[in-house]
Amino acid sequence: MNVDQNGDGYKDGVLQNTIKIRNPEEEDYLLFQGTSMASPHVAGVAALIVSLGYNNPSVVEAILKKSARKEGLGDLKRGYGAGILDAEKAVHIAGFVDGFVKLILALMMMLFLLHTMRGIPGTSYAIISPFFLSGLIVGSCGLFFLPRWD
Repeated sequence: MNVDQNGDGYKDGVLQNTIKIRNPEEEDYLLFQGTSMASPHVAGVAALIVSLGYNNPSVVEAILKKSARKEGLGDLKRGYGAGILDAEKAVHIAGFVDGFVKLILALMMMLFLLHTMRGIPGTSYAIISPFFLSGLIVGSCGLFFLPRWD
């Protein structure tokens, strides 16, 4: 298919370094398109999401679909695909949002510990503060070993 949607004079596709057509002794940069070009890119972004700790395939798929850009795609109305792959947004959703949730959980845990320690007779804030700081560090950094709730 030779489509030039952006009007640059070249068919649209993914630029790939490969062997020349009809001359495997030389290499060239050629534009290709289709699932053979799309699937390695999607697999790569899925691997980035998995590297952030998401092991459930349906969660990885949901993040990929949620992060896909959908503007200007008429094919979506006909049921084709979920949009244009956006690696940056997918990693942002998987990493930043999840990290933010862990930080909130750590802060809640530290507030609970602080509240509990205030009830101990003879405990002053001078004694509580090292516990609070070390607990905050351990709580916010150490939650990575817990299993995910996917």
